[in-house]
Amino acid sequence: MNFDSCLITHMAAIAKLEEASDGTQTPLLGALIASQRELLSDDTIEEDELALRTSTLMRAYSGAADAAIAEAEAKGRAPQALAADAIACRKALAA
Repeated sequence: MNFDSCLITHMAAIAKLEEASDGTQTPLLGALIASQRELLSDDTIEEDELALRTSTLMRAYSGAADAAIAEAEAKGRAPQALAADAIACRKALAA
């Protein structure tokens, strides 16, 4: 996986977990959001610039995230499995 697909997976997993939220997935959702934040972090740019970059990336990849959600639903993948994939992807990129 690369940065793009990893971010798309994070976005899709967050959306699916938020949609299915009944309060039981709060710890997993928190871990997933933290993982996405770490994926997007960049110590070389100012906080305002990072926020703008993050917003731009989220808008740019929203269609791909929607497609990833549809694919996961078609395959019957649980939101938890998608979240696990996203977190594993970020860890692999960091290694």
